[in-house]
Amino acid sequence: MAGTDRYGGMNLWTLARSLRSNDCPCPRCNGRSALETEVVRGTEERLGLEVVCEKCGRTSLDAEVLPSGDIRLTLTGTDDVYEPSFDVAAAQEDVRTSDGTSRLLAQSRLAAALADSMRESQSMAEGIKVIRAAKKLADGSPEMRDLALRQASDTASVWMNKGNPDAAMDVYDEVKDLAENCETSAAYMIILNRSFAQYSSGEAKEPLKTVRDTVDRLDRLKAEGKLPAGDPFIRARAYEALGVLLSSKNDKKGAMNAMKKAVAETEAVLDGEVSDESIRWYNRCSREYAFACSEADMKKRSMEALKNAVKTAKKYSDRYPNAYAESLLERAMFVIDSDMAVPPYLRGDMDEAISILGRPDEEGRYEPLLPIAYFYRSTTGSNSKDELDGEDLAKAYSILRDGVMTGKVPDGVFSTVSNSYLVYLEGTDRTRADEVREELRDMGLFVSMGQSTVKSS
Repeated sequence: MAGTDRYGGMNLWTLARSLRSNDCPCPRCNGRSALETEVVRGTEERLGLEVVCEKCGRTSLDAEVLPSGDIRLTLTGTDDVYEPSFDVAAAQEDVRTSDGTSRLLAQSRLAAALADSMRESQSMAEGIKVIRAAKKLADGSPEMRDLALRQASDTASVWMNKGNPDAAMDVYDEVKDLAENCETSAAYMIILNRSFAQYSSGEAKEPLKTVRDTVDRLDRLKAEGKLPAGDPFIRARAYEALGVLLSSKNDKKGAMNAMKKAVAETEAVLDGEVSDESIRWYNRCSREYAFACSEADMKKRSMEALKNAVKTAKKYSDRYPNAYAESLLERAMFVIDSDMAVPPYLRGDMDEAISILGRPDEEGRYEPLLPIAYFYRSTTGSNSKDELDGEDLAKAYSILRDGVMTGKVPDGVFSTVSNSYLVYLEGTDRTRADEVREELRDMGLFVSMGQSTVKSS
């Protein structure tokens, strides 16, 4: 297919969902428009794209997947390249019109925007330029040193997302000398992230030793009152990394103790550093501590950790309601994934989460966790998690379906809910089950119907 398939063998439904956007520039007036995509069936399946502008109408586009895997759009019938991202366009303009430090910062923003718009190869190329340019200026300039370190973390993470830890290691090695003996948060994040990449590459012993040494260094700095500025959770992140690596080695007690310290350190920081991001980090640490306790057969501690997370997040729910709703969902996830019976408070938790997450933002979009709340609430229709509530399942499915169609939801999450919904419909409404299967086929998604104990209520 090389040279003849302009989509590079990519699944067209996945490509269509990924490209669809409600916020892109009109090619004529540059106003905010929508990019509509669909797979056109005929003698040969192809991708149809149109930019829809209220002022200018519709403009047709062609899509091409380059050998690098990046996506390029052009105006139909021409070679004029169309830029579908306002963020990319703004960063490109800043790169053209600035110089020195400002230009490097703009290039860093451009690398991030390119990664967000399915141009990972270009993103990584821009990221390497920033790393190398900032590294040349690092002597005597802490700002440039940290820029090189932060960009290395961002660029390496793109490689990790592509499943290539060896390439990520190459990026980290570009700045390894800058991170050594450096006491900034950016340097410590390089050390921690590099250890994960190294572990993913198949090396287990050295990453664990490196993370242990990092934890010891940060413990000493805290005792001296010298923890680095920039990231108040850097010590908690180190303990969380240690917990993950110990868990992978089946050191259940060690993992539990490390995660406990991550939670404690985060709680200490929250006394003075409260934000939506910090509460969500606390939720994450509490969830991982709960699962570590569960693995160590200490389920009572698991529930206490999740209860404390809910209690803490609730204190700030007037300012950060979505983070509080997330804490309720973290607890629900643990309950549903365990062998526990459905507790009486779970439905009330999900009612509260839905009331919070069901408020759209200024652009009419919903928090991605909303359908998960409906899905979890569907398990509370009786005292058995095997009996699901069809109305809540249908709501979760429809929200996720719309999200997948706009490229906002991972297919794996949708598949889990769709499978449960289909099993439910098999026992209640075969006609609707056939309709759902057809909807999935039209989206290029195929949900296997495996054995399930789920019954209709």
